Amino acid sequence: MTHTFLACDAKSSCFRETHIGSEVNGVTSCSASLHRFPQPFQCRNGYERIPYSLVCDHRGDCMDSSDEDFCDFPPCIDGKEMPCGGSKQCIPRQKVCNGPIECVDASDEQNCARKSNDFRYTASPPALVSTRWTDYNGMTYNTITVSRHSGPCPEGFFKCTVDSYCFDVQFRCNGVRDCPGGEDEAGCAGYSCPGLYRCRGSTVCYRALKLCDGFGDCPQQDDEMFCDLQCPANCTCYGLAFTCPLVFSVTEFPDLRYLDASDSGLTARHVNHSSLLIHLSLARCGLFHLGNLTLPNLRSLELSGNNLSAVSVHEVNRLQNLKELILADNPLMSVLLTQKQTSLNLRYLDLSHVRLSSLTVRTQLPFLQFLNLSFTGLDELQGTGFQSLSSLRVIDLRGCPMTHFPRHIFRDLQQLRTVSSGTFRLCCQATLPLGFNLKNCHAPENIVSSCDRLLKYDTHAVLLAVFAAVSIIGNASGFAVRVFFKRTTAKSAQDVLLCHLCISDFAMGVYLAIVGLADRLYQGTYLWEDVAWKQSVTCKTAGILFTVSSQVSSLFVFIITVQHVAFLSFRSHGFGSHPFTLYAVSSVVWILGVVSSVAPLFTSHWRHSAETAICIPLISTEQDNGSFVDLLVVPQCTLHVGVIAAQIYIFIKTRPDPMVALKADSVPPQIGDARRFSPVAICSCLCRMSLLVLALSLYEGSITSNQVRVAASLLVLPLSSALHPVLYVFGAVQERRQAARNERLLTYLKAKRRAKVRDVK
Repeated sequence: MTHTFLACDAKSSCFRETHIGSEVNGVTSCSASLHRFPQPFQCRNGYERIPYSLVCDHRGDCMDSSDEDFCDFPPCIDGKEMPCGGSKQCIPRQKVCNGPIECVDASDEQNCARKSNDFRYTASPPALVSTRWTDYNGMTYNTITVSRHSGPCPEGFFKCTVDSYCFDVQFRCNGVRDCPGGEDEAGCAGYSCPGLYRCRGSTVCYRALKLCDGFGDCPQQDDEMFCDLQCPANCTCYGLAFTCPLVFSVTEFPDLRYLDASDSGLTARHVNHSSLLIHLSLARCGLFHLGNLTLPNLRSLELSGNNLSAVSVHEVNRLQNLKELILADNPLMSVLLTQKQTSLNLRYLDLSHVRLSSLTVRTQLPFLQFLNLSFTGLDELQGTGFQSLSSLRVIDLRGCPMTHFPRHIFRDLQQLRTVSSGTFRLCCQATLPLGFNLKNCHAPENIVSSCDRLLKYDTHAVLLAVFAAVSIIGNASGFAVRVFFKRTTAKSAQDVLLCHLCISDFAMGVYLAIVGLADRLYQGTYLWEDVAWKQSVTCKTAGILFTVSSQVSSLFVFIITVQHVAFLSFRSHGFGSHPFTLYAVSSVVWILGVVSSVAPLFTSHWRHSAETAICIPLISTEQDNGSFVDLLVVPQCTLHVGVIAAQIYIFIKTRPDPMVALKADSVPPQIGDARRFSPVAICSCLCRMSLLVLALSLYEGSITSNQVRVAASLLVLPLSSALHPVLYVFGAVQERRQAARNERLLTYLKAKRRAKVRDVK
């Protein structure tokens, strides 16, 4: 039967897998098998890592011996075991003087009837020099044999020089000059003996046939470690480190140091007798409670993906050496951080994916350095924040809204080096320790706001103020002229519809003014007002005004255009044929606009609106690439495609004809209305279509600028509302200029006709 065990070089902390029973190619290189081995034990000095099989084995493999100084060994069993020298190591009495060395100090084979003698070689080169253990008269000898050999050395041997000795690799870097010229002891500092077994804490290497041969060849006899170990079925064993996906008899392996029993169904009851366990994983084992886990040497415990509703202080306080605790993805009703009494010396605590809406940290964990609360949904942190975790160096709060937290949440954590957050607010200098490097604070970028301002870009703030002023003044003036300064009898259907358009565009100006005033109000303190502003009635009202204005404006532009097409095609007065029809259509437009603007409050769209400081969805937000486009751009662009086609038709039908001037009195006023309104309709179409193009570009990634994204969402539609009254005045001026040109042409033609009449007479 082939067994698998772990051998290691304590200096380089490399892991090698050896298959006993295979003499050729039985040892793989360190780099080839390293990725297959469990995460090694980390020494206290921070830079050394050793296999778990070497921890608590009565040898100090770490340079600071931190792999042994915490170990709690059971006492020797009277009558069955004996202590090794003066140490705490116990071995069965039947293994004393049995050949292989069991005690780390070799005291079990001292003063025995067996001894070893070395015989040096005397043959002249070229020759092959090897060793083997032989028994003679009850004595065991490590015999050096020499045989004639010429040509290349066989595998596992090395040649001193040309036509010299071929030595067994164990003679290389063994501290003795075996080659005549001493070449075997050259370059030993970097010697790694690839493909061979390197003795623990030594530069001496052996071929596979020397391993588990019953004789301790290595200085620490580690070539005989784990030779009797029988790996359980369906498990993968690396020395005393097991990875087992199924239930097995753990009690048969009391010396286990590392056990990964994820998905196996094992419970605390199965492993309680493995007192030397240092790492234990019972992830996804269906556990409903931890139970009486008594493992004095346990330093790492993983319980993620179970059904634990609580892990009490009493349960974990028994694990005095516990440094790492992973409770991720459990339905915990309470967590250790909220419990006052605990004597744990935890360094790492993972509570990721544990649902926590609110948290108050009461536990004193003065040694905790790494805390993972990612994707817990933590929304409110009460009390003094994390101030009781004075040694905290890394904290992960990704996926946590953190809408409410103390102002000095991290302020006194002078050891803090890295923060990962789900909100930009935790990465503001006001919340972090003095001197903290902001590059080490990782959070989603807020593309609208900064820690100090609602609008982080000055250009946006300036343009917003200009558009607000132009929109409010221009539309208020246009409305006042049509209602108060134009005779009532002279009001046409277009005048009524334009009044409604002015009201809708005026609402856009009010929205811009609200956002601009909030930016000024919160300047310098926006970090602490972000959530309150986004959830306020004022912000929601502003968002509704924006949507109502945009929707109603588009509808009235469409209806006025349809009115013009109807007249040019059928000489029909359309909606203006009867006042009741005109006002009914206007009322329906406003109802549709208000309903389509308020409805998102009851859907997921408002969630995206509330996540932005400008109270509206952004184009291609990280949360939903289509919220803004689905809600505003696509419906309005659909209407404006028809508007574009209609404006082309109107341009063709209303082109100025010099001969019309002769009949100026007979030109219907609706044609002049259509000409004056064309710039307004074209501007509205261009703004909507440009938004669609920008949305598609951002979605495809051809445009990545956040400033462009904010400007497109915040300023393009307001630009249309601000320009509408200006463009209508521009259209009226153009119409008057055209009328003046027609009048001059008419005067010229009349004068020319009179001159011709006089010439005839």
